[in-house]
Amino acid sequence: MYNIAIIGAGQLGSRHLQGLMKSTLDLNIAVVDPLESSLAVAKQRAGEIPRGKNKINVNYFTVISELQRTIDFCIVATNSDVRLRVLKEVADRSDVKNMLLEKVLFQDLASYDIAQDLLTEKKIKAWVNSGWRNFPFLKEIRNEVRAPSKMTYVVTGGRWGLACNTIHNMDLLSCLSGIQDFTLDISAIEKIIPSKRNGFYEMIGTLICRQSNGSVMLLNSRDIDSIDMNFHITSDDYEWNIDGIRLSAIRTSMVSAEPVVSKPYSYPYQSDTTNIQCHNVLSGNDPDLPSFSFSAKQHKTMITAFTSVFQKFGIPGCPIT
Repeated sequence: MYNIAIIGAGQLGSRHLQGLMKSTLDLNIAVVDPLESSLAVAKQRAGEIPRGKNKINVNYFTVISELQRTIDFCIVATNSDVRLRVLKEVADRSDVKNMLLEKVLFQDLASYDIAQDLLTEKKIKAWVNSGWRNFPFLKEIRNEVRAPSKMTYVVTGGRWGLACNTIHNMDLLSCLSGIQDFTLDISAIEKIIPSKRNGFYEMIGTLICRQSNGSVMLLNSRDIDSIDMNFHITSDDYEWNIDGIRLSAIRTSMVSAEPVVSKPYSYPYQSDTTNIQCHNVLSGNDPDLPSFSFSAKQHKTMITAFTSVFQKFGIPGCPIT
């Protein structure tokens, strides 16, 4: 039986738990959250998943000190402002073999180096849950791009969460272009608005990201009552138009007269992917997620730029999650 821990039983953590309840492995799961109300919701959601033939035990705690001494797979699904403290507490309490960290990782640059040193010292394998690269319809695009490729990548929509989702787009573009480095132009960010999570903020306007091979990404979020996201992605060979409202994707060749391809797609829920991620990690396979070190490099570029944006609007730090 594998020992699993979920730290943070909020909206996302409870969905991770639902995913684990679908596992075919024998699991001993510890769920930790300081709020009894969050644990109650997580317990309710876990009960919505039909049990298989394997054995899954779930225990709920309000303190990290109740965790197992050995943890095979730990999911840290807290907000970014407490994630480093939680990471330290878990690593001090338990021998953790593998860890999945939610994004945005941390709000300041120093935390990334501290976390990397801790993971290295404790010999913890860690990944970041930038899972867009695993969405089936986006994975098809990855398979059709001849990386390295010069990409043009445009996202438009209403209040779709530019600040918290930029790292997803950076990771996906890196997968498509084969290039990791970025420079960010924040000059067209227009304003800051409160996010749906208390104490955190979102951005309205346009962020321009460039890579050394000439790839360009433009992310635009308008201050309108809509959370749709529409993608226009162009490689050396194809262009894709992805409609986030109608859930349709259209591929057109840039170099030949081959027929236009149009197909529907869907977004997988976290409750449908955590069990797969966990199984891959515990089986010693690549979960096809960015490693902590890979994602941390992109996070640091983003945090540096976004901190400047918040400073411009008189807000200290980088309060995004």
